[in-house]
Amino acid sequence: MKKQANKQKAIIIIAVLLVFGIGAYVTTSGEGERLTSEQEPQRKAKAVDQDKLPIEWAEVETKEELNDFYRRQIPKIDQIRERELMTSPGQSMTVPDKEGRVQINEVWHSGQQIFYLYSIDLSLLVEEEGDTNHYLNDPPQVDQLKIEETGDIQSQTLHAFSSLRHNEAVIFENRLYGIIHSMPIMKEGMDDPYMSFSQMPESFQGTAKTSIRFRINGETIETEAIPVPYSYDPDKQTIATLPFSGSYSDNGLTIEPTELVMSVSTNYIKMRIKDDNNLFNHTLEGRVISDDQEVPFSPRLQKIDGEENMYRAFFGPLNESSTEIPDKLSLDIRNVHLIKENPYSFTFELPELEGTDHVNKELTKKVAEKYETNVYLQDMNYHKNHGLTLSLRYTPKDAGQKEKLVGTTIFNGQTPPDQTDHISVVTDNGNDGFVGTGGSERTSRLDIPDSLLDGASSVTVTFNEVVVANKIDQTFTIDTQSE
Repeated sequence: MKKQANKQKAIIIIAVLLVFGIGAYVTTSGEGERLTSEQEPQRKAKAVDQDKLPIEWAEVETKEELNDFYRRQIPKIDQIRERELMTSPGQSMTVPDKEGRVQINEVWHSGQQIFYLYSIDLSLLVEEEGDTNHYLNDPPQVDQLKIEETGDIQSQTLHAFSSLRHNEAVIFENRLYGIIHSMPIMKEGMDDPYMSFSQMPESFQGTAKTSIRFRINGETIETEAIPVPYSYDPDKQTIATLPFSGSYSDNGLTIEPTELVMSVSTNYIKMRIKDDNNLFNHTLEGRVISDDQEVPFSPRLQKIDGEENMYRAFFGPLNESSTEIPDKLSLDIRNVHLIKENPYSFTFELPELEGTDHVNKELTKKVAEKYETNVYLQDMNYHKNHGLTLSLRYTPKDAGQKEKLVGTTIFNGQTPPDQTDHISVVTDNGNDGFVGTGGSERTSRLDIPDSLLDGASSVTVTFNEVVVANKIDQTFTIDTQSE
């Protein structure tokens, strides 16, 4: 159950509009009509009165302007095409009693997600004479994508929650063009990249029988499954693999970057991190420095399965649209986060909560001091349906001090960071338990269930383990001439 909940969180930001087929059904109240396949993707689309479209989209006049739209959505799309990473299903379908069709033009499997470049004839979107459908002011909306079992590809449903809103599509030659994303298709035996954070996406080559269910003008359209080619080759996606020189070692802490990998879809640094005295929290603060910019990388690192003390640190593009390797590259690590068993507590006096639906108070009160860092209780927010949330702020006494207490969530790779026993609570009337938490270097949030507050007038919060940022300020050189 928890696995399914995590997957739903991971895919809630993912959308798919993938419409094609040798047959489909249009249904409004359980009954449907068959859609038919067409092999004329380049025919002219019928002109329509754009005032009758459900919403207003920007219109482009040339193919180059259409490609500019694509480039804004996928900055390296030119390089992706040059590397032949796209596949083209090249099929369209018609709708009975309507002239409009839908076309999947290109598909790019980036590893972590799939991009679909598609077009819809505007004639499918306009209000027909005498139509009183109250959904006509809504943009088209994807429902779900279904994959049938095909060879070693297991059956699966990819949920999609996405509307083609104003900035998500453009009009060109009487068609609506857009780019939608889905989670990757899984083969039998593959580790789900959303469930296993320690895994990189695996190579994928195959044809999957695919169908789509979406809504246009209040109608639900579901295609029959047709073969669609998908291809993901991490080697073809890789731009460069660059080695590092140097390592850092001090007081039992060792940091050794080994390589930087640049690709058209993602960039990361592979490094070894180990501390002889404390657990590494899988988080740190650092940045990649190129010729003319600094790019921070994700503070939470990915543990690499099967390689002791090895991690990946992901970072954004060094150049949005280019695949050129900068002349100069270096890695700057400012601090590393370690877990220490050095508890501290503070007690908070509760306001009157009985019979209260909601209480919000700004406090800005110092409640603790640890590792030369002042801890302030910034505010409290109580809601009878959600419990009590306390916001904390962490302020080091000296910006340059060697160690400082931070609010970063403890993550040891074994338990989800928001379901741990690192922070406990006891009330003055004997209720006790653990709290949910989330945070960054400078702030954190504590979520105390309402059930623990019943009849209490004060709460004592104890941090059984803490996260301490160890200042490093170490720069590592990257050999950009090795490629």
